[in-house]
Amino acid sequence: MIQRCPECDQWCEVEKQGVLDKASRGFDSAAVGGASMGASIGRSLFGKTGEKYGAILGGGAVGGSGLGFLNAASESLFGADYHFVCPNCGHEWETDNPDDDQTEDYNAWLAEQERNSLVAELRDKYPSLIYATRQEKQDYVKELRHELGDESNTDAQKATLYDTIAAAYQLIGERNSALQAVNASLALFEDDNTRVLKGIIMGQGRNAQDTYAAMQEVIHYKSQERAESPFLSTPQIEEEFSMLQSSFSQNFLSLPLQQRKHLVICDELIYLPQSFRVLPIAEIPTDVKFPAGHPVSNTLYVCHPYRTDYYIPYESYEIEILRDEIEEFRRIMDHLGAKHIDYSDIFENGEQSSTQQKRDIHGGGNYAGQYSVHGSYESEDSSEITKKLRNALEGSEDFLLAGKPTLPPDTVWYSHRKEWQNKCESRLAGRLVHSEFTISTSSSEMTTESERKKIEADLKILLASVEGGTEGSKSYMLKKEKERTWKVNVEFYPLSDYDKNKEVAIAPLIDNVLPTSEITPPSKKINVVWIMAAIIAILISIILGLLLF
Repeated sequence: MIQRCPECDQWCEVEKQGVLDKASRGFDSAAVGGASMGASIGRSLFGKTGEKYGAILGGGAVGGSGLGFLNAASESLFGADYHFVCPNCGHEWETDNPDDDQTEDYNAWLAEQERNSLVAELRDKYPSLIYATRQEKQDYVKELRHELGDESNTDAQKATLYDTIAAAYQLIGERNSALQAVNASLALFEDDNTRVLKGIIMGQGRNAQDTYAAMQEVIHYKSQERAESPFLSTPQIEEEFSMLQSSFSQNFLSLPLQQRKHLVICDELIYLPQSFRVLPIAEIPTDVKFPAGHPVSNTLYVCHPYRTDYYIPYESYEIEILRDEIEEFRRIMDHLGAKHIDYSDIFENGEQSSTQQKRDIHGGGNYAGQYSVHGSYESEDSSEITKKLRNALEGSEDFLLAGKPTLPPDTVWYSHRKEWQNKCESRLAGRLVHSEFTISTSSSEMTTESERKKIEADLKILLASVEGGTEGSKSYMLKKEKERTWKVNVEFYPLSDYDKNKEVAIAPLIDNVLPTSEITPPSKKINVVWIMAAIIAILISIILGLLLF
């Protein structure tokens, strides 16, 4: 009979069985009990020396006494038929049931171990094939596929064979076949080294999206639970990952905006989720822009919706985006000849705020270089974010009337604001002197509720990894964006005011060219002509006289 040791899982054969064996165990058991009793008595009387001799005397006395025979008889009649002693850990156990025999399981285990050895031997041939001929590599793949067809293979053995086939196909240069094999392995058995192998096979790919997907696989080499890969050394993997990282960073902006609108900057890449992209702070492309003082490690950024190379910290995104839109709106109104702008009626999530902001901004034509603040808060702000957003609209500007209305160059928001376009066209055509605009933070919202939840979950994992903690060590909650809306009333100078201004400006120009004090009356002009004619006649007479004489 064979059984597994319940303590250490070692296979053990039955040690003793039958009547004589059981009787022998009875004598042994009695002797062990007597030895223990004698050792205890000897130790109490004579110390260490007494313990040794007490155990000998006690064991012999009890084992050879009637008590020993009685115990042997009891064991032979009532003792268990099967007794086991584990050679590995020394644990002892017994059983009377012959159906407890695990010999069949033991034989299956032996066959599995033999199969494991065969699969491992095939896998370990891989390094010798690196510089082999193409035919030798193809023969190697055939041998692996033949063994893969063995029905006795466990899932782990199949996964190992698939990994080796994938690595062999990679040597041959058959990328698609290699990917099919490695995906088959992962379908059977999840393993960090298999993911690393898949990422290496994927390589840099055709675009930044493919490169990031490869990085998501190769980064598993940083897992603390990962064993050494049988196909790639750690320095080789690190070099491959470094190349992927550099390629991704250089081509980051080529990703579609939807795939890179959320970005986290880290000192080192440890976790690469799908809900946002991650860049190492040492390899940020020069064409990716940030506000002053940024980027900062372990910070979440959101891409500007229309300046797609500009990233804003998530915490201040709502304020910065609104400020950017307001600045362009003011600039457009300035160029179109705004006379008066009034911001009022803040609405939060469709409801009017408990406070209103009112700002008066006077302007029209070219900027005159004067600043003044006219508005004031009507009551205390209901929230810190509302206060900051209101500050984004704070201030007033005065302009001089000059130059006909026109649209400014280099606008960003204008092409995405149909309302602005329609009303600005009417203004340029002279049909508009007063209008109401709407500016809302919802029109530039970049993070949906579902995205926010995914980002929070991935940030929790990422930042816990960076901080060396566990996944559940902290909770990271992103603030929820509110929809805030402003009604903006704009009064323009009538186009006729520009014509009047032009007429008024022409008179001084004429005065400068022909001052009134130098204009000669018509009567005086006639006298001057006669005088000049007389002088000319006299000069001609003198010249003729000199010629004759």
